[in-house]
Amino acid sequence: MKYIVNCLLALCVFVIASPVAVNAAEPTDGGAGGQIVRVTTLAKDGPGSLADALDREGPRIIAAGVPLSIIGGHGDVTGFREDVHAILDQGYTCTGAVECAEKVRKASRAGADVIKITATGGVLSQQGRGLGAHFSNDELVSIADTAHSLGLKVMAHAHGERGIEAAAAAGIDSIEHGTFADDAALKVMKAKGTYLVPTLMAFEGVRERLGKGIYTPTVEEKVRMTLGRVGQMENEIGRIAPGMSADMIAVDGDPLGDVTTLEHVRWVMARGRIAD
Repeated sequence: MKYIVNCLLALCVFVIASPVAVNAAEPTDGGAGGQIVRVTTLAKDGPGSLADALDREGPRIIAAGVPLSIIGGHGDVTGFREDVHAILDQGYTCTGAVECAEKVRKASRAGADVIKITATGGVLSQQGRGLGAHFSNDELVSIADTAHSLGLKVMAHAHGERGIEAAAAAGIDSIEHGTFADDAALKVMKAKGTYLVPTLMAFEGVRERLGKGIYTPTVEEKVRMTLGRVGQMENEIGRIAPGMSADMIAVDGDPLGDVTTLEHVRWVMARGRIAD
């Protein structure tokens, strides 16, 4: 039995769920062809509200609710006066191991099915200080240990190399994006059994909105910087040609005609080296 699982979906950001929004959901087949959606952000009034409503007629939702973040980091409200920040604050920023444990418990009490954190800077947030690591090691360990003690997994938004490595080393269960993971980060992820949820296709939608006044200058600059790093790989991968990285697999059959052939990979070459 095989299922299609959408592992990263921002279903609703800073929007209070309403009966109209719930009723607009398209019913899906609840049988073997049904969908399972892990939602990273849901309505401010608790992750269970919209998720529970959709569960009755729509896809099954594993909801994270509001992500834990550092003050002034990706996931926090930034760019306003402090009195405005106080009004918009959702109450899930934390500093120090004790406070981070408290916010995990708060998310659990609110009904989160999984804990989400922003372990690095983000591309689309007004926070313009790059994509580096956010939480300290003690904070990350506290988040992971507290969530696990409550029977919850932790998913970490992470783009930068060292933030990915730190989150995996601390026991975070999955890395969302993992855009610039390097060998050091991937080795830690493998050793810890950390899952990767890559989202490279998301950059295509972001690219289409550049230069149209949709993003602030801060966000535009960060998007262009990120796309520049991602785009550097276009001259290395994606084709079998002289000068390109020799990254290939071998399967029995044509995956363009039968995608299930990719379930049985017979041979792998990465950067010109045959994998054992």
